[in-house]
This record gives sequence, C-alpha cells and structure tokens, in this order.
Amino acid sequence: MVVESGESRVINSRLCICLRPAEQGSGEPCVVAPLRGAHRRARVDQCVITPQPTAVGALVSAAAPFPVRRIYYIYATPAGAMRGGHSHFAEHRLLLPLAGSFRTLLDDGHHRRAVTLTSPGEALYIPPGIWRELDRFAPGTICMAMSSTDYDAADYVRSRRRFEALSRIKLPAYTRRTT
Repeated sequence: MVVESGESRVINSRLCICLRPAEQGSGEPCVVAPLRGAHRRARVDQCVITPQPTAVGALVSAAAPFPVRRIYYIYATPAGAMRGGHSHFAEHRLLLPLAGSFRTLLDDGHHRRAVTLTSPGEALYIPPGIWRELDRFAPGTICMAMSSTDYDAADYVRSRRRFEALSRIKLPAYTRRTT
C-alpha cells in the first residue's frame, strides 16, 4: 500500500506518522515514527458503558477492552470533591462503581458528555485523549479504575489549557487497517 508522506496511522496501538512513503510496487513498507507527545483524537461518543460480570475476578480477566496493567480504587471521597481533571496521551481506562454512584464528565475538546454510573453491572470505557472529571460521589462510593498502562506521569495532560491547545492541533487523518 502506498501512503503519502505525513499520513498518520495506528501501528501496534501507537499513533505513528509516515516519514517517507513506500514506492509503488517496491514491497518496502512506509518508514514511520511514533508521534511523540501527540494527543490521541478520541471523541466522547467513543466512551461507552459496557455490561460487566459481577465477580471481580472474572471482570479483571475478561471485561476490559485492553490488557489490564494497573488497578486502583477511588474511595472515601468527601462530599463535593472532584477527582480526575486530566487526560492521557496513551492510557485506556475502565471505571466501575463497586459501590455507590458517581458522575463522569467527558470532553474531547469539541463535545462534552456526562455519564452517571450507579451499578457494578456497568463500566465506562475512556479512550486516550478524553478529558475526564469525576464528581457527585454518593456516600460510601468505591470506584475501581483499570488502566492499560503502568503509572507514567508523562502520560498525563493535567492542565486544562494544554488539553484545549492539544485538541486544536490538526493532525493528518489516518485510516484504520481492515486486515
């Protein structure tokens, strides 16, 4: 397949950009490089609620749409507190209310959406590039968060202003492989 220089695509779950296109009929692949610091272009409609099994062991092994590298819990959150307030370059996340309920505000830089989770039978998948804020925690709420990556401070976009700037950057369009 011949691609244009500058065309981006996902290769091995990483957003890459073509540095030198392959020549027609050469059999040589496009020379690509990861877009370091590139903020994924996810949309809030890609954040989906998925039905979950009730046994936590089965949940960890089968429920996440990605390999789980880290699990942590949000609990004992004071009334009126907000958690999150960040985005990720690469991390995929699944949020599951083990007890209680909470609201998650999602923003892709162009559209916003609020999702309230109230049952351990549902989980919210959040792809990279989505700003998230968790609030309206009911008393006694326990949220289990599953992550596709080990903790890496460099993966976080913690400044709302930086997130908005990254959301305005025009990246070349990419097409998904259909193999």
